[in-house]
Amino acid sequence: MMSSRHRATRAIGLATGLALAALFLLAFRVPAHGGTLGADVRMVAVPPGEVEVESDGDFLTARGLAPGGRAAHGTLRVRNVTGSDLRVRLRGLPSSRDLDRMVRVELRTDDRTFFRGSLRRLRHWTRAVPLRVRDTLTVSARVWIPEGATGDYEGREADVTVETRARARR
Repeated sequence: MMSSRHRATRAIGLATGLALAALFLLAFRVPAHGGTLGADVRMVAVPPGEVEVESDGDFLTARGLAPGGRAAHGTLRVRNVTGSDLRVRLRGLPSSRDLDRMVRVELRTDDRTFFRGSLRRLRHWTRAVPLRVRDTLTVSARVWIPEGATGDYEGREADVTVETRARARR
């Protein structure tokens, strides 16, 4: 037979083990998220030799995009390092096609919008924007999912490599 001292030690050991297991579960649980899981978009620019990109890594990061939700904004600065005026075009190459139809993108300079459309359409070169010798072009980028958009966006991600193409102005 088991002594009462041995039973008490086993009971204390069991209680301690259960308490530690509960503490472990609580300490490493995933925190609750307020609302639905949204889409994430990250944009990073890759320059050719004719222009320099003044950006450290991502110039736009959007977390938790949802239909009708807030847009995310970023700024890309492109500097002409050549001896002639240039015409600059951009295009985005997303890492996946999951968000191509839902996510909208707008690219503007100070005085005009030179691209507004779906992430899918951004796979093609934008209209050309003039960039004078040694000047810097400031591009304001905005991404969002319009209200009423349908589709599977929850938890989807797109890393968008934004390429620049620069040609001498004629």
